[in-house]
Amino acid sequence: MEHFRCGFIYRGMNTEEIWKLYASDVFAFIKSKVKEDALTKDLQQEAFLKLHLKLKDINNQDKIKPYIMQIAHNLVIDYYRKNKKEISLSIDNESNQSYTHSAKDCLLPLIHKLPDLYKTPLLMSEIEGKKQKEVAKKLGISLSAAKSRIQRGRELLKQGFMDCCNYDIDENGKLTGEDRTKEECKVCR
Repeated sequence: MEHFRCGFIYRGMNTEEIWKLYASDVFAFIKSKVKEDALTKDLQQEAFLKLHLKLKDINNQDKIKPYIMQIAHNLVIDYYRKNKKEISLSIDNESNQSYTHSAKDCLLPLIHKLPDLYKTPLLMSEIEGKKQKEVAKKLGISLSAAKSRIQRGRELLKQGFMDCCNYDIDENGKLTGEDRTKEECKVCR
């Protein structure tokens, strides 16, 4: 029997299970930026609420962590904008030792380094899980232009992983390699 305690099931995972997997990483990220426990907890809860409301739109379970981290990043930016404070807001500049680094953690920083022409369609399709037709409509471009930008963005992203994390491309065109530590990663250090 499926578990409905948190109201929404995501392909076998409910919000409570997602919380258990990622709450500490989200907390560590926010805490490294705002330094206050109470504010960190508030922003963390808000991030998970936003994730909960959009969970049905995420097509791939592997996109949950990058998505929740992006939500947390945006909430911190919004907090400082509202309060007119300045902070270094690099999602890749973690200071908490409990945070576990993997190649997935490089994904958003690498996407954000792309030119806007490719970054926006790639974020919409790969992180937000929007269909290419919807991306085209929202950006006011043709479907073929959206497909082209997404594909080019993916290629630039592959190159970014190769440059950053020393990955290679195998005979099937897939990235291969070992995860780097945060210190070895050219994006995250």
